This record gives sequence, C-alpha cells and structure tokens, in this order.
Amino acid sequence: MLRVSYGELLAQLKQSFEALGYNLGEYDSAATCVLSLELWGFGGLGLLEAALPSLELHKQWAPAVTYESNALILDCFQGSALFGLIPSIELIYVKARQHGLSRATLVNCTEPEFVLPLLMQVCQRGYCASVRWPSADDPESLRWVVLEGDVTGVRVDSKIWQASEPLDETLCIEVAKSGVDFSPDHSSSEFPGLSLQGHWGNAELQALFEERYMSSVTIDPWLWGRLQDLGRQVLVSATEKSRSGAGAE
Repeated sequence: MLRVSYGELLAQLKQSFEALGYNLGEYDSAATCVLSLELWGFGGLGLLEAALPSLELHKQWAPAVTYESNALILDCFQGSALFGLIPSIELIYVKARQHGLSRATLVNCTEPEFVLPLLMQVCQRGYCASVRWPSADDPESLRWVVLEGDVTGVRVDSKIWQASEPLDETLCIEVAKSGVDFSPDHSSSEFPGLSLQGHWGNAELQALFEERYMSSVTIDPWLWGRLQDLGRQVLVSATEKSRSGAGAE
C-alpha cells in the first residue's frame, strides 16, 4: 500500500476525472465527493476502485427521470452514483420544498454511497433525508442511513437491517423538512452500518477534514497508478512549440 497526501490525491482525482471527459463542475464535485467519503470513513477510494473500470469504458450521462405522482424514478443505466446525480438531487429537494416530502427510486445505480455527500448538502438547508439500498456484502440485508441537519451541522444515523422480504437492487431516497420520522418497513436492525454517526457540526467536520488533509491516506498502488495514467492524458505533449510558450514572459 502507498501513502499519499490528501492534497495530492484531490488534485490527482480532478485531473483523472477530467481525462475521463467530465467538465469542470462535474469532476471537481466528484473528486471532493470521493475525498469526503474517504476522510469521513465511508471508504471513498474503495468505491472509486469498483467504479473506475466502467467509468473508463464510457462517459456516464445523467439519469433518465420518470414522474410518478409525487415520486421520481431515476434510471442510471448501470452508472455510478459518482457522476450525473447533482441535478436529480436538486430536483428531489425542490419537490420536498413544494410538497413537504419527496421520494425517489434509483434503478440500475452502482456505488450508491456516493449520493450521501450530495444529500448532506441538502440537509444543511434544514431538511432530513432517508436512504436505503441493499448491502453489497449481504444482498439479504439493507443499509439504511438517515441524515438530518441545518446550517450548524448534520446528524447521521446508519444501520444495517435484515430484510423481511426479498430485496430488489434499487436505492430509495426520501427528503422532507426536519422533524419527520422515517420508519423503514423492515425488521429490527442487526448492527451499525456506515462509520460516520452522531451529530457532526460544520466546525467539527472542517477540523477533521483539515487535520486529515494535512496528513496522508493509504491507497492501493494499482488505483494510484491508474489515476496517474489517466491524468497524463490531459497533459500537453512536450514539443518545441509548447516549451517556447510555457512560463512567464
């Protein structure tokens, strides 16, 4: 395993995502998302390693949206939740503002944990969110995360539930104004799920982020090498013309 500084990793992620064909807003948000999940203990790098082969094959497009009453169905076409979901999450938030509660189902979506940083941003506006999806480790168990917050911070409660019936491979999101009690239709929880739990104020998260940002992260050598290979694709080849135009006059 390699040790890489968080600053270097963030810069490399942006460069690598740019090489995959994403624009500035997309690759900047995606890089921050991966790093945030890694910093907060959600295993962002492991999720990226799982998503990278499919991302390299083709550029991922925004999901197709279908409206059903006050609910949305988003078809991600077997794409990762890392890209293309920002407009959809904003649409879910707008529906919650209009109706008090909005629901969305994501189908054909891989690495669903990548929606969490986007939903944390929604919750900082005074909303709460519930996210449920089948566990990759145990298809008969359901990961359930509830987020609630305001401008001061976000409370995250996460568990793994034993399903009371067969699960389909969908991600279910509910967004509502703070104070709503989300009650999953499943049996009692088995054990805690994701590692970020309890209430985290913005100052605490920022302090944690800065502390770890100044240190380093352990990364798989294959993943680091592949990110570097991708990043080199956006570099200009060294020629007499490029060298003559480089630097200050």
